[in-house]
Amino acid sequence: MAATIRPYTPGDLGRLATLQAVYYPAKWSFPGRFFEAKITAAMAAFLDTLEAASNGWWSAEVDGDYVGGVVIDGNEPDGAQLRWFILSEAARGQGLGRGLLDAAMAHCRAQHFPLVYLNTFQGLDTARALYESAGFRLVQEQENTSWGTPKIEQRFEWTPT
Repeated sequence: MAATIRPYTPGDLGRLATLQAVYYPAKWSFPGRFFEAKITAAMAAFLDTLEAASNGWWSAEVDGDYVGGVVIDGNEPDGAQLRWFILSEAARGQGLGRGLLDAAMAHCRAQHFPLVYLNTFQGLDTARALYESAGFRLVQEQENTSWGTPKIEQRFEWTPT
């Protein structure tokens, strides 16, 4: 198995959106078309700003096949947001999630962000453990229905030490 983590290349938006649009409706009851439209529109808007030094997009491949990605949106006024972090189910447990998160956080440290945050939801325990091992801490929980289904949304934050 040849695994690589690389920066954005054309086509990655569609591949990352597909992973999201297939996984969350199937495993977490997010409404399919609504969810896909919402994340794809947000990704497309972000892509227009990707050239800014504060932003980054990393993708993971195994034997040339796209298996996941993560984005740092440095367009935030007081730091950066970690967004759209996902791996295909087949690629989990091989260290690629750690590699993607490490690449994203190295970028955040190099940009000297005073804060990095992410929004997720209760129940993604493996992801939560990965975030916490990287220094993120849970700072807020609240019910949210903006994704088309009620979830307990969680906000995690990382600050440099």
